[in-house]
Amino acid sequence: IDVPKQGGLIPDIKLGSGANMKLYGFFKASAVSDTASSGGPTFGSQDFPLPLLLADTGPTSDPQVHIKARSFRIGSQLEWVPKNSNIVVTGRVEADHEGDFTNQNSVNISSPRNGQFRTRLAWARLDTKLGGSLPWFAEFGQDWTLYSSTLPSLFETTGTAIGMGSLWERAPMFRTGVQFHSGDLKVQPEFAIVLPVAGTAALTDEQRARFGDRAGPESNQPAVESRIVFQFPLSHSWQGVVPAQVIVSGHHAEINEIIPFGNLPTTVIPGAAGCATATCSIRDFFPRGLQLDNPQNIWTAEAQLPTPWVTFTGKYYQGGDLRFPFGGQLNDVFNDLNGAVTIPTTVAAAVTALDSRTVLFGCTGATGAGATFNCNGNPVVAQSFRPVRGLGGFLEASFPLSRIFNFSSEGYNSGWVLHFSYGTDRARAQDVRRSGANGLARTDLDSASLTYRLNKWVTFVQETSYINTRAANHGGKIFRGIPATQAHSWRNEFGTIFTF
Repeated sequence: IDVPKQGGLIPDIKLGSGANMKLYGFFKASAVSDTASSGGPTFGSQDFPLPLLLADTGPTSDPQVHIKARSFRIGSQLEWVPKNSNIVVTGRVEADHEGDFTNQNSVNISSPRNGQFRTRLAWARLDTKLGGSLPWFAEFGQDWTLYSSTLPSLFETTGTAIGMGSLWERAPMFRTGVQFHSGDLKVQPEFAIVLPVAGTAALTDEQRARFGDRAGPESNQPAVESRIVFQFPLSHSWQGVVPAQVIVSGHHAEINEIIPFGNLPTTVIPGAAGCATATCSIRDFFPRGLQLDNPQNIWTAEAQLPTPWVTFTGKYYQGGDLRFPFGGQLNDVFNDLNGAVTIPTTVAAAVTALDSRTVLFGCTGATGAGATFNCNGNPVVAQSFRPVRGLGGFLEASFPLSRIFNFSSEGYNSGWVLHFSYGTDRARAQDVRRSGANGLARTDLDSASLTYRLNKWVTFVQETSYINTRAANHGGKIFRGIPATQAHSWRNEFGTIFTF
């Protein structure tokens, strides 16, 4: 959280506009061996890990090998130096080739080698001192969300422990903060308004390609986030050790589902009463359609504690509707009829919202099933969307072996680092057993990696991970073609990073 200084960027390029630019990035290639897949036609063959048991893997665990080169990343830091001004203007743009694979006539057969270019970060920032002494900043653009301050040091960065305890996202935002300090202690509270995103799984491919998300923006209010960072040195006697940080953050958004009246069936519901007509259909109870909303809440506690011998990094999070930041076993909401009995689809056609999510209707006090269903004089009511509650986090220890064993900083053994980490992401079993959820209770990730830095440009990494996923119901999933409650995978990834 150090405040940028005017003229502090050493540029690679000076633009005609007066801006200074410094390029950075890396080429990354790796070979992956995985003893099991997540299963199914959609998530069964990705080159990054996801929770297991998402669908059947066939007669085996579906072991796989991948060779990856699409993790190439490039970015630029920018600085503008206004004359005779106390305002520091900086920016960053960053992109990689880990977007969609191609689906067009010229390159459909060769799609696996055509990861598309995508934006990661794109923001500009103003820094100044209020009253000449209080550091203040305002940032505009796409950046890491405020609950993404701490991430595990994994070699696998396509997913970065999706559904396994990392909890992160990037999003468009307006962000501001001030910094207080006393001696070596710095305290920085921040606040942001952020694009609200539901991350709805039910969106069609065309909807996702056209506007990305629907139920978040249609809440008609931005998501709000805040965090407070405490930065301080653990010891003044440790040379070359960065300060420690303790961070607390929070996020709130509203998600709104719209069901237009044209999506509501006109079939008469047996025994339904209380509408404006003699016989009642679902549309008669909601003649203009309806809206259903739910909250999305997150809070985190994070710490980064470096020492000369080991760096401890940890994060804990909890909340509801954690799908967008890759938590809660990728669940968002479940369907709750609040005690009413569901109207079967044999009586009235299934109802969908504008984002294609299924919406249930029912009657309190109804009896029967199928053709015998009857509301017994009760009105038709709509379900509520309840956030699936989840929690998780990770703990990591990184050992600078070269420093511990006093290897020469100029020799070939100067760049050895050993990482151990454990992450877990959990969803409340009571919630994921309900309609609309995926039935997964938790996924744990144990990971160890050995990093060798040949020089400042070239790094080699071997990372081994053990992934274990458990279902909420005994035998509630299919794995290797048979009922399963849990599944595990051993994943090995070896690769190189060429940094520039």
